[in-house]
Amino acid sequence: MVVRVKEGFTRLRPASAELRRGFTLIELLLVISIIGILAGIVIVALSPSRQLAQVRNAQRRSDVRAIAAAIDQYVLDQGGDDLPAGLDITLRVLGTAGGGCSVPCGGTQDVGSVSMDSIAALWHLDETSGTIADNSGNSRNSAVISGVTYGATGHLNTALSFDGNDYVDFPTIFPHDSDPKASIDEVTSSAWFRTSSPPSADAKIVWVGWGGTIALQMNSTGVVSVWIKQTKNGGTNYDGSWHGQNSGLATFADGSWHHIAGRYHRTENTLKLYVDGDLLGTNTGMNASEYLSDPSTNHPPIIGAASLWTGARTNYFTGDIDEVALWSRALTDLEIEGLSGQGEEMTAAACLDLSPSLVDTYLASIPFDPSDGDATRTSYAARRTAISHTYVRACSAELGEEITVER
Repeated sequence: MVVRVKEGFTRLRPASAELRRGFTLIELLLVISIIGILAGIVIVALSPSRQLAQVRNAQRRSDVRAIAAAIDQYVLDQGGDDLPAGLDITLRVLGTAGGGCSVPCGGTQDVGSVSMDSIAALWHLDETSGTIADNSGNSRNSAVISGVTYGATGHLNTALSFDGNDYVDFPTIFPHDSDPKASIDEVTSSAWFRTSSPPSADAKIVWVGWGGTIALQMNSTGVVSVWIKQTKNGGTNYDGSWHGQNSGLATFADGSWHHIAGRYHRTENTLKLYVDGDLLGTNTGMNASEYLSDPSTNHPPIIGAASLWTGARTNYFTGDIDEVALWSRALTDLEIEGLSGQGEEMTAAACLDLSPSLVDTYLASIPFDPSDGDATRTSYAARRTAISHTYVRACSAELGEEITVER
């Protein structure tokens, strides 16, 4: 017997209107939201380091605000006049360490930072009267101030203004200033200057020594230069030669601020001139038998003028001068870029311990950076501004963020 089975089938019908309808706007938004949430979860899973950096930055913001608030409360409790001991216009890392505290202090670690190692003098020139302070920690404060005007608008904060008959003298700086037979193998001199017209004769911006000079100057056409005067075999009779390097055809008497730096390195036999961070020329023609040496008599470092062998002042500068610094070493190209504003502000060599002023009364302890700080070097820095505001900064902020409080 044969059994036949009739196979069934399903007829396809057009979809009803309800089945044909698409997603509603609300449904689309819900889907998009879900996708966004899932994508965020994936990003966190794939990039935990960024999330951790954000958490650390949040802690830094909290710490910086706490430090600034504690300083402000201290000032209020002192009657509004006295700052915690040691807090001045120099940016210093907070901590108990006596050294090793010079670090680039900014939101990003960029090239161009300058180390304060071997700094001989640092004059911010932010004073409104009286003594010009040396902020290098070497106590080379002004010895003689003649005619300068305080409080000119500076490149940073305020500057000193010179009218063509003014100058500031400072104590001896380098070994050759006090020992006629001593020589110095490396030196860097730097300053910011501004003038609207060239001088009638060579005008000195910064002058150190006489027979063993390193000088920064401008001539009657607005060309700037660095010069050194050497002596033979460390002698005292000024029988050596002048060597200089100028800016060529480039002139700078244009009413704008410019940074000038001169760098001498005896063993390299190089004398370099930089303006606004750019190397404008190198002199390699020094005499190897001659030294940068000089007796101390009548020849102190001077801002705004030069010293004759008699001790008289000459070659006065007309204009404004700011942020003068001297190093007893040859800075690198990147460091000089930093001086010209391409890098970050550097902190001082010694840390600032605010614990005696703030701890117990205003803070349980001085906070330190969650990544690379400790009680000796917190990686938080502070100073006061020219208008006596409190400025606190996180030196190790991440993700390009700048974390500062100024009030």
